[in-house]
Amino acid sequence: MVGLVAFVRTIMVVVSPLLLYAFITYSNGNEQDLHQGLLLLGFLVMVKVIESLSQRHWAFHAKRSGMRIRSALMVAIYYKELKLSTLGKRMHSAGEIVNYIIVDAYRMRDFPWWFHSAWTLPL
Repeated sequence: MVGLVAFVRTIMVVVSPLLLYAFITYSNGNEQDLHQGLLLLGFLVMVKVIESLSQRHWAFHAKRSGMRIRSALMVAIYYKELKLSTLGKRMHSAGEIVNYIIVDAYRMRDFPWWFHSAWTLPL
């Protein structure tokens, strides 16, 4: 779902300047057909609305997926801490384990957003 929305947003980002260029070319021309100008303007507004909505859905779904990944990782680290032996507890202090939860799990929260940003960038 997130990938599809990211792809739609990328397409709209590419199409938007082309429509804007066509509209500027139309407005600078001598022959002005009102129907053609309104059609270009309507397409431009429609593309911008779709771009905005897909951007919001992309950000929402990416952050939601990231929060789910982070929560699952935090639970896995916590359960692993509960099962540590005495030797393991001496090797990893409570502060180190909290650091694993805070730093590593929170970094995974932004992973889906950065992942989809990476593959849409070349497009």
